[in-house]
Amino acid sequence: MKKYYLLLVLLSVVLTGCIGLQKKVVEPKTKLPQSLKSIALIIKARIEKNWIKPEPIVKGLQVKIQIRTKSDGSLVSSKVIEPSGNAAFDRSALEAIKNGFPIKELGELKSEVYERNYRKFNLVFNPE
Repeated sequence: MKKYYLLLVLLSVVLTGCIGLQKKVVEPKTKLPQSLKSIALIIKARIEKNWIKPEPIVKGLQVKIQIRTKSDGSLVSSKVIEPSGNAAFDRSALEAIKNGFPIKELGELKSEVYERNYRKFNLVFNPE
C-alpha cells in the first residue's frame, strides 16, 4: 500500500511540475506587444468582414491556413495546411483572406518585427 501511495505522490509532484512548466511556456506567447495585438485584430477583422458563409455549414469547422505576405502588407500566398473536411468552407476561408488583403498596417511595423511575425504565419479560421 505504501508503494502505491508513494507512486501517487510522486506522480502528483511530476504532474504539478509539468503543469507549472507548461504554464510558464505558454504565458509568454500570449503576452504579445500591443502593436502585434493590434495587427492581429486588424487581420482578423478584415478576414471576417470578407467572409461569405457557405451554405449549409456545420458547426465546429475550422481550417488552418498558412499565409505569406510582403512587407508592404500585400498577400503573397495562402494555402490550407490542415483542412476542415469541408471543401466549400476551406475555399470560403481562402477567399476571405484573399479579399482581406492588403493590410497596409504590416508596412508600418519595424522590419524585424514583421519578419519574425508576419512574413509567414498560420491562421486558424473558425467562424464561431
